[in-house]
Amino acid sequence: MKPLRLRSLLELASILLLLLLVPLPSTKRLAAAFIPNSSLLLQHSSISRDTRLKMSVSELSIKIVEVDKPDDVNVVVGMTHFIKSVDDIHEAMVNAVPDIKFGLGFCEASGDRLVRWTGTDERLIDIAKRNALAMACGHSFILVLGPPVFPIHVLKSLKDVPEVCRILCATQNRLQLVVAETEAGRGIMGVIDGETPLGVEEEDQIKERRNFLKMIGYKL
Repeated sequence: MKPLRLRSLLELASILLLLLLVPLPSTKRLAAAFIPNSSLLLQHSSISRDTRLKMSVSELSIKIVEVDKPDDVNVVVGMTHFIKSVDDIHEAMVNAVPDIKFGLGFCEASGDRLVRWTGTDERLIDIAKRNALAMACGHSFILVLGPPVFPIHVLKSLKDVPEVCRILCATQNRLQLVVAETEAGRGIMGVIDGETPLGVEEEDQIKERRNFLKMIGYKL
């Protein structure tokens, strides 16, 4: 029998739904009429719905990982995709700020799966290594910046590193990472950066904010 031409996506969806939910012998003729070489679909339709659900669902747990750091340091958490990132981020940091003090920890996602690290200050390197091992999320990194450096001084250079995929946060606040874990590994779903707002600023607070930026040299 010559296959018919499907007239709409809705028609195709209806047929696929029928194949999956009503795996009867008569569906073979129906599938042959509409879909050439439909044996794979029919084979799939013969699997029970419960079995298909078990095949597609894995265990998922959510964990909160607290970033352990002193109050005087800033951290940047992000995603990057190659161990070359370690050396490239190091070069980006020392080129962005002369005499910068920092530590970097990177979670390797395959192969030896080590925490790769670099930096210019032993204390900050130890903080970076410890927190990278605690978050344990493939291809994630944590950059720890010592005073007087703030993220605003290095973020542009960090984003320009070719391997860096995403910046998740840059902060001096208390920081928690929302981490998902399956049998395949762990990934950062989001961050909890600081505390919740207590209200909305009024005119006096606007003036204070702008005066503060002038005082520290960011506004004229």
